[in-house]
Amino acid sequence: MLYNEEQYLKKYPLAEGYFQIDSLDKDDNVIDHYESKNLICLGARKSMAEIFFKSVSAKYAHRLVIGTQGCKDNQKFKAKTEEDGVVKERTHIFSEIPNTTYAYGTLLENVMKGDIFRVSDGYIEKYYKALKDADTLVLSSDDLESWVETEPPYTYEIGFTMTGIDSTMYDNLCTTGRNDIVKAEQKDTSVVFTFYIDTDNGNKQYVDSSDYDVPTTLFNEAGLYVNDRLFAMRTFPSKIKDESVKLRIIWTITF
Repeated sequence: MLYNEEQYLKKYPLAEGYFQIDSLDKDDNVIDHYESKNLICLGARKSMAEIFFKSVSAKYAHRLVIGTQGCKDNQKFKAKTEEDGVVKERTHIFSEIPNTTYAYGTLLENVMKGDIFRVSDGYIEKYYKALKDADTLVLSSDDLESWVETEPPYTYEIGFTMTGIDSTMYDNLCTTGRNDIVKAEQKDTSVVFTFYIDTDNGNKQYVDSSDYDVPTTLFNEAGLYVNDRLFAMRTFPSKIKDESVKLRIIWTITF
């Protein structure tokens, strides 16, 4: 039988992951909960090869990003699925966009469904989301089959450094400060990451909004990065984040 990489990866995946996110009140009581299997992305394979090789560029697991573009259009509490672009070929979560402001008419290469780009006519900035995969695609507000205007994406990022030692109750692997906490431990063939996002952090999606009394964010996607590549991602129904809410993410990767 000839080797078929796609069939092999479906039968023998590199790893499996399980994602859990909890909303906590100020006393750490759970007020909302979601859990599900996650998607392991193709970039995970190269990152693991670098770790096996002990590459000098290896950063190991080092970054969590959560964002606001993981829901279906106009359905804040319904998560995107494969039909919306949640596929293993993704290299970033939907809310992460290029650090560039494009002009209308720009020819973009290797666009994936759900990718978002910031566009300006010289006066007003807007954000457009791709409605399909394309090798090349022209940014246009008139091409309604290819683009739709969307609200500005928002992300919150936590950096951390692995130590190779199970975290204790006194340890914090977080390198970005801001009172967030990161812990990790190995359990047999699994690595379990626990992230705590403080009440004061990640609340800047809607600031001075008529819809919210206090700065508020609706998070609905998360990505775990290894060696600067998206290793795993998960979309989920929006979780409301404001100054009264902590977020706890427990992310288990099993080999």
